[in-house]
Amino acid sequence: MMEGFGVNTFRLINNKGEANFVKFHWRPKLGRQSTCWDVAVKIAGADPDYHRRDLFEAIEGGNYPEWSFGVQLLSQKQADALPFDILDATKVIPEELVPIQFTGRMVLDRNPDNLTAFLCPHSKMDQIFTRARCMAEVRASSVKGFSTTMAPGRSCLTPRISPVTKM
Repeated sequence: MMEGFGVNTFRLINNKGEANFVKFHWRPKLGRQSTCWDVAVKIAGADPDYHRRDLFEAIEGGNYPEWSFGVQLLSQKQADALPFDILDATKVIPEELVPIQFTGRMVLDRNPDNLTAFLCPHSKMDQIFTRARCMAEVRASSVKGFSTTMAPGRSCLTPRISPVTKM
């Protein structure tokens, strides 16, 4: 199982108006486990859905994966004392300096009836496809002979193939 943590540092404000910085962490109850690269490549090549099916079957069989949820909390004074910017997404706050306080847990105790609908409701799918299409159009616009125009009512580029003009 994998550990997880948020790359971003958030600023939370309590009822008294006091602000603290927080980073979120997930620790698997079974501990960290991984697969070496050569084995992972073989599994993925032979069965690309192996991990997804393994998780689904474990949950169906009553072997519910579980993670502890923890936070690293820092005051502005603590953040200022660190030798790096805690808002820098490339930095990890050492647990020796700011211990993780475990406050909850997450248990995957059932599989969704419809995974696609669960993960990507219709409106979300529209947004994803629209963004992906827009990115493809923006990238394609750099190709010689490809011009773009904004279409009415659209927030992204719409391709229009035009002949290359001679200089």
